[in-house]
Amino acid sequence: MRSAVLALPLITACVPAAPAEPQLSAEQRALREQGEAMYDRVAWTYQQRHTAALALQLTQRHSDRDEVMARVPVEPGDRVADIGAGVGWFTFHLADAAGPDGRVLALDIQPSAVALLETRAADPAINPHDNVDIRLSEIGDCGIEPASLDLAYVAHLGFYLHPELLDENVTMLASIARAVKPDGQLIVLEYVPPGLTDEHLVPHFEAAGFALQDSHQFHEHGTGLYRFALAGAEPDEG
Repeated sequence: MRSAVLALPLITACVPAAPAEPQLSAEQRALREQGEAMYDRVAWTYQQRHTAALALQLTQRHSDRDEVMARVPVEPGDRVADIGAGVGWFTFHLADAAGPDGRVLALDIQPSAVALLETRAADPAINPHDNVDIRLSEIGDCGIEPASLDLAYVAHLGFYLHPELLDENVTMLASIARAVKPDGQLIVLEYVPPGLTDEHLVPHFEAAGFALQDSHQFHEHGTGLYRFALAGAEPDEG
């Protein structure tokens, strides 16, 4: 018994100390608090609402889904990632466009969203090509293999509307840039709430290594669609 008691301080001493919290400015702390509050609201939505109710909410926020998809350059056989896929509002439309020879990787940081995606992906009526892979993502890294995507799709993540990004936002955008093939593209669909503008969006993506090719505003819904390529890539008329 005595030897066990003496060993306790040694075991405790071997436990690594928690990393120090980085020093954040007042604005960064406010942004993080906003993000945590939004994360909680999104989590509640996934856990408590029926998928149909969430779809209705998304319908009110998004432009018409078919109109959006008509502007998303997915080709049969493409490898696509839906980053921040939620319950798959666009995932399975991307999968239809990629066809049986393509693959769509659907990512979300919410386990409850991933669970709903998995349920929907198992339904042949929703996922007839069986070409959707689902993965839980980290908040600061999409975790996708380098230069593996023909197209990355990001809808309504919103953090890039702020003038200054948190470290995990910066590393997430950089990880998306790494994942896109040299001739690949990134599509960003973003609802801009009243009182905000999208003036910060493009510079944040440029800093991550993208170059804006063109954009389209769905004025009725306050939504913009932005098409990026990797900086230095040959211009694509889309």
